[in-house]
Amino acid sequence: MDPEVLELHRMHVAAEIAPGASFGRTIMDLRGRSSQNPNARVALNADRTRFFDLLLSSLSRG
Repeated sequence: MDPEVLELHRMHVAAEIAPGASFGRTIMDLRGRSSQNPNARVALNADRTRFFDLLLSSLSRG
């Protein structure tokens, strides 16, 4: 992936695994208030045109 395409932010991400309506929900610390260390890079913005150009180019190559 072209590093200029996505605006990545390091943050802590977890998935809800308790039974109930929120099962499978992804929880991200967008404000950096968690005491847990970042464990993922999350794209919060993208150059959409460039992203789709790269995606379509990749898919057309098979």
